[in-house]
Amino acid sequence: MDIPTWISFFILVLLAFTSCVAVNGYQQLKKIDEVLPLPKDTLPEVSIIFSALNEEENIAAALRSLFKIDYPNFEIIAINDRSTDTTGEILNRLALHNNCLRVIHIDHLPDLWLGKNHALHQGAQHARGKYIVFTDADVIFDAKSILLAASYCEQQQLDHLTLIPTLIAKTHFLQLTLVNFTIGMLLRFKPWKVSSTLDHFMGVGAFNMVKRSAYDAAGQHSAIALDILDDIILSKLMKDNGFKSSVLITDKMVAVEWYNSPMSMFRGLQKNIFAAFEFKISKVVVASVLVFFLRIWPWYCAVFGEGINQLIAATTLLISLSLSNYFLALFGWSRRALLYAPLGGIFDLALIWTGSLRVIFQKGIFWRGTFYSLPLLKEHQYRH
Repeated sequence: MDIPTWISFFILVLLAFTSCVAVNGYQQLKKIDEVLPLPKDTLPEVSIIFSALNEEENIAAALRSLFKIDYPNFEIIAINDRSTDTTGEILNRLALHNNCLRVIHIDHLPDLWLGKNHALHQGAQHARGKYIVFTDADVIFDAKSILLAASYCEQQQLDHLTLIPTLIAKTHFLQLTLVNFTIGMLLRFKPWKVSSTLDHFMGVGAFNMVKRSAYDAAGQHSAIALDILDDIILSKLMKDNGFKSSVLITDKMVAVEWYNSPMSMFRGLQKNIFAAFEFKISKVVVASVLVFFLRIWPWYCAVFGEGINQLIAATTLLISLSLSNYFLALFGWSRRALLYAPLGGIFDLALIWTGSLRVIFQKGIFWRGTFYSLPLLKEHQYRH
């Protein structure tokens, strides 16, 4: 066999292996609706905290779901973080009719803080609960979600619990993009290992529940004040400080429309992507090589290759499409999304390089109206 054929064969083996890891690992994750709830009178108070900046379109619907939560003792702390739309007015109006809601308005951002991290930190200072749930302003909660999450934390004596939310996507290309993203996250973080090993961690912005005492001991958000990936790094902070963590699948008990189109996802992740590679161009290059050979090379060889190389590439694509179809079916999405599969790798490469180069050329990021220089972000990123 020639070199291209050997490359194709190696890619086939690698993809087959990682596909098995992703599927088997996901099947090991427990669903939250499998948790047996504890008697309500034995459960401690829970504080639900989210930060909102110009969320007037989504904030009311998200809060309505929180108001319906079936839990004996909880509070909602909403942080209006320098909104310029009607978010603050909506929150104040809802607080008048819902005693469980407290609203904190922030009009100033201190130095050496990201806006969201600072807002969540301020919310935590006012929280009364034994457990704190950090979430986002557009997340929809099932009425039983907090009951089951708190029960699981008490039963397993957890200090940190992440729920992988159900993603809402209305277009086929976005569905496939989110499937690819999910597979990448599973392989990167291996959430099924979080509860059993010291080296694995995972956090999701839609639902990070922490025990207050552990959160305080780990340094609160002050320890990750300038970390762009605050939800993921919070989980790492907890694990690094010796606290017990776990991950569950929500199975529609926590849902979010993360992005409403591939382009909104492309734009929204611009600030995150270079941070995901720890601001290291070497890691960007490695990731790009993997994306190219796993997601683009098989399509090229299947169309333009010859003989055994073309056969190997076709087999690789069959495995890849089967993996995507498996997760599409899990999420209740149409297999028509597979029609966009040839574009997936191109989308990922464009996202990786556009996001990384933008940060490099502008020497930092703009987030929530504030510029943060790249040297500052590198200097203050959480390390352990």
